[in-house]
Amino acid sequence: MTLHKHFNEIERAERDRKLLQSAATIELVDPPEEAEAGQNLRVRVKVENVGAGHKLPTGFPEGREAWVDFQVMDEGCNEIFRLGAIKDGHTEEGTKSFKAILGDRSGKVVDLDVWEADRILSDTRILPKGFAQVEYVFQVPRRAKGSLRIVADLNYMSFPQFILDELFGAGTIKSEVVLIGSVTHAVKIKN
Repeated sequence: MTLHKHFNEIERAERDRKLLQSAATIELVDPPEEAEAGQNLRVRVKVENVGAGHKLPTGFPEGREAWVDFQVMDEGCNEIFRLGAIKDGHTEEGTKSFKAILGDRSGKVVDLDVWEADRILSDTRILPKGFAQVEYVFQVPRRAKGSLRIVADLNYMSFPQFILDELFGAGTIKSEVVLIGSVTHAVKIKN
C-alpha cells in the first residue's frame, strides 16, 4: 500500500467516524439526583436519530449494530452494574441494541448465511428524526456511600467480531467499535 493511499484511508475513516457522531445523540431522561442504599434505581436513556436521514444503523442488517453500553460505578471506580459489554464477539445478552435481526423460513435467526434469510424477526433501528428510550434497573449496594457515577455510551460497529472471525479467521481483522456519544451523571447516595 502506498503512503498516499494509506493517508486517504485514514482520512476516510475519520470522516466516517465524524458522520456517525453527528447522526445520533444520547441523554438520560429525568435522571435521579439521589438514590437510597439497598434499593432499586431506574434510569432511562434516550437515543435520538438526529442526522442520519435513514434508519440508525442502516445497510448490512446482519452486522451493523448500535447499542448502549450502560455502566454504574461507585466512588472507588468499582463497577456495580453493567449491561452492553462485548463478550465472545457479540454484545452481551440483554444489551439495549438498535439493529435488524434476520430469520429463515422456520423463524431461526440467521447470522452468516444471509441467503437463507427471508424475513425480519425484529427491527429496533431508529427511524430518521425518531428516538428510542431504554430503561435500566439495578440495585444500589447496601454499603454504598457517597455517590454513584452513571456512564451511558452509544456505540456502533459494522461487523461483530464473531462474523469477522468466521469469514476471515480468528484474529485476522479486528472489529472497530465507534463511540457515537456518551453521557455521564452522578447520583448521591442517601444512607
